[in-house]
Amino acid sequence: MAEIVETAPRQGGNVLARFLWFGVLPLLLFVALLLPPFSLYERIVHPGFVSLGPEGGKVVADDGAELIVPPGALAGKARIRLQVLETLPETPMAVLPQDVTLAGAVYAIQVRSPAPIAARVRLPAPSTVEALDTLDVYVWDGTRWRWTPRRVEGDRIDVEFQALPANIALVRPRAATPAVGIAFSVATPIGVVEQPVNLISPRGLFVKADGGVGGAPYLEDLSGLRSDATIVPIISNEVDGVVRSDWVNNILIDDDLRNNHAAAIAAWTIEHGYPAIAVDYQDVDPALRDLFTAFLQHLADRLHVEGKRLAVVVGPPQPTADGWDTGAYDWQAIGQLADYVRIPMMDEPTVYGEGGPAQNLLRFAVAQIDRRKLQPLLSAASRDVTGTAVRYLTFTDALALASRVEASQEGRVLVGETVLLSLPALKKSGGIQYDAQAGAYWFAYTDASGQTHKVWLEDGSTLARKLDLLGRFRVQGVVVQELTPATGDPRMWEALADFQIKGVAEVQEPQFRIVWKVEGEHGTQEMVQPASATSLEWRAPSNPGRYTIRVAISPDGGQTAVEPGEGGAVSLEVAAPTSTPTPT
Repeated sequence: MAEIVETAPRQGGNVLARFLWFGVLPLLLFVALLLPPFSLYERIVHPGFVSLGPEGGKVVADDGAELIVPPGALAGKARIRLQVLETLPETPMAVLPQDVTLAGAVYAIQVRSPAPIAARVRLPAPSTVEALDTLDVYVWDGTRWRWTPRRVEGDRIDVEFQALPANIALVRPRAATPAVGIAFSVATPIGVVEQPVNLISPRGLFVKADGGVGGAPYLEDLSGLRSDATIVPIISNEVDGVVRSDWVNNILIDDDLRNNHAAAIAAWTIEHGYPAIAVDYQDVDPALRDLFTAFLQHLADRLHVEGKRLAVVVGPPQPTADGWDTGAYDWQAIGQLADYVRIPMMDEPTVYGEGGPAQNLLRFAVAQIDRRKLQPLLSAASRDVTGTAVRYLTFTDALALASRVEASQEGRVLVGETVLLSLPALKKSGGIQYDAQAGAYWFAYTDASGQTHKVWLEDGSTLARKLDLLGRFRVQGVVVQELTPATGDPRMWEALADFQIKGVAEVQEPQFRIVWKVEGEHGTQEMVQPASATSLEWRAPSNPGRYTIRVAISPDGGQTAVEPGEGGAVSLEVAAPTSTPTPT
């Protein structure tokens, strides 16, 4: 049996173990705490700061807001802190512009050199779409609060920066009295323009091929112009009914022509004493986007030096899979340099429903351009649609088309005879119909070549629906094109007055009726039919004589009627039957 002999532990091994356990391991742990992600030294010496280097990284605030520095944006190591503030600090920065109120957190950004040349801040978004639609991002640049573009991705508001601001605030615009304007073409019968219009934009000026300014604003018929209305002429590239985008493109690519054209527009505006000018150049080559922006910047600089303002009409944006393609018109850049930006809204009534394209366009617009500068363009014209072709009609012309009348007999009829009076333009659709989804009335007709037309009526209620959408986004201006007292639904003016006073438009839904009026030597007779009616049987009265039968469309249940056009009346001679002698 082997004998087990115990040996004493080696003294040197115990010392080494103690050294490793109590010396090296704590040292390694301490070093690990000093290094990212713990950065103990940074946390103690620079509490709240995060060290980032050329590889980039992220800084997270207490509420989950993130400041992201992309790789390559830092030349060396920097310390950055993103802090949530309960209130605005007691500095000049504490005074926000009077037309906004604080609507969320305020963030302070501190950078200990070097500063990144690019960064992105992701802020928590409100939980409701309605709250997000009226939310703006303001930044403190060291001297003033400044509106800045943003975009929404999921539940986050993203803001891109080339230079980080000291502070970021989420604000909401206060209710304001919006500017209400009309824009009209040359030779449009205007009539008396009264409240609520306080902005008038006549056309007539146009660009010339050599970079000069031609034409003159059409103002001859503004007999009742408000004394306090602001006149902002429009210069366009439409010459004799043709959009001369080629002239504009040629001007933009030539440095001298481009600068001379900006100088010519500014000189014309100053010489004629207008407070502002609106540039409406359509179909500009998208490849010239930067040059077009440079032209507008040069023009804005020249105008601003003289105390004048610049409005820019951008082209209609095209929807894409992930947003909107604005073509030659850089909305963010134009929003920074222009005083007002006019965005053409869609004409189709079907796009103004909840979550529809019109709402999405406005949501994009207020993220690109300060909403205080926005003046969306709405159209007062009704639309005659054939396939993909659209012909624009005034409200009165559209109703005149619907009230064209035909008689089963012409000229002379006998007492007691029945004459069938029909409305051929309404037969195809069975009268004037209402589309509840679009919130608009329409009728259909067949032309002489057999093509089917669908006419959408633009009236006070359809305009009110569009104005309500603008009010939801607290847009502080609107310009309605081709609206005149002589050619539009009178209730459109009511809608504009409501929008200006309340920020919303409350107009009673239309009640279209067919109104027949028979005028004769012995008096006048009036008959009112529902909008679905397409004909009337008229029995010749017992009193012989000449009778004129007129038909008109009423949008308010028969109280008032829009006078018909040339085809809206029939004249008949009613004669007594000739007696036949009794044979003897």
